[in-house]
Amino acid sequence: LTTTPPSKSGSSKGGAGGRGGMGGMGGMGGMGGSPPGLSTSSEGGSTSSGAGQAAELPDVETVYLKLKAKNILPRERETLNSEYALLLAKRFRDSPMFEDSDDPEAGTVVMGNVPPGDSKARWFEFTLRLKLTHPIKMQDMEGAE
Repeated sequence: LTTTPPSKSGSSKGGAGGRGGMGGMGGMGGMGGSPPGLSTSSEGGSTSSGAGQAAELPDVETVYLKLKAKNILPRERETLNSEYALLLAKRFRDSPMFEDSDDPEAGTVVMGNVPPGDSKARWFEFTLRLKLTHPIKMQDMEGAE
């Protein structure tokens, strides 16, 4: 789970959004502290003056969720992985917490290509971009004493 898009670099095995972005199923390294891209320090770049005045933090409007799912064996169709990923994205869109748009530029969608079923692989990975209907307002909890 992250607020930054997955990297496009990595191996060309057909993983959703590249395989180099979040490190396997983990992607959650550094659970303590602020989310990636959000600094809570007041060093450089902060324009706030005076003690106790918190810097403005950006709202979280989009969440990227990297998932690992088990391949269905024996395979009935080669498209089962894609069908599963699209079904899961639809389930998120059906929730009132996420936008009900499958617009590839702004909606809740499957990112990149879902790898086709490999008869020897037990798992496959894909990434969902979840667009929140109500952005999360970030607060600097260290500055608010």
